[in-house]
Amino acid sequence: MAVEPKRPDPDDLLKKVQEEEARAKRARLKIFFGMAPGVGKTFAMLQEARIRMNEGVDLVSGVVETHGRADTMALTEGIEVLPKRRLPYRGVQLEEFDLEAAVWRIPGEKFKNGQPQSVHLPAAMVELLRGRQRNKSEWVFPGGGRTGHAVEPRKPWENLLKRARLNDLRIHDLRRSLGSWMASTGTNQAVIGKSLGHRSQATTARYTRSTLDPVRHGVDTAVAAMLEAARPKPKE
Repeated sequence: MAVEPKRPDPDDLLKKVQEEEARAKRARLKIFFGMAPGVGKTFAMLQEARIRMNEGVDLVSGVVETHGRADTMALTEGIEVLPKRRLPYRGVQLEEFDLEAAVWRIPGEKFKNGQPQSVHLPAAMVELLRGRQRNKSEWVFPGGGRTGHAVEPRKPWENLLKRARLNDLRIHDLRRSLGSWMASTGTNQAVIGKSLGHRSQATTARYTRSTLDPVRHGVDTAVAAMLEAARPKPKE
């Protein structure tokens, strides 16, 4: 009597696939060693970086010290470099890697224009993210699905609006609210555009225009009153 082979458990197969996908996405650390300063460690790293960029890898640099060498500086062209921290020291401004910066860098593949975007995370957001670490997951919003994390926020967003008793509010409206509040608190147009990832100043101008509406109204009202006061009065 033939014994039928045991069929694999679908849940076990799914778990293995998820583990393999997680391993494939896991970052790898590669260290370049050199026996002495100036032997070409930075040059070799930048050469490999350019190879990876040509392969379509989204690449960003934290710190590159070229020591003024022209050939090394040439390799940095086109490589995005994170903003450095400036420190005053004995009358000189020094630059170093900013370990305290809270920046969320979103790969260009997530945007229509293909350009990556760096988003500053305010202190309140950093505190919330630290609180989320208690879930012992690599994801901010873990889920029970195939990806292991929440994918579509539509249902949680609907529940949030229901609890807050709000109607007709989209997630994108929060982004617009940030731009409007930045403009109303005195942030200039260039900084607002950079914060929101705008490529055109015309896109950002809508926020600064909104803050000028009360100014326009005030000026128009005052000028109308001045003209009215200056208008010749009819003789009695």
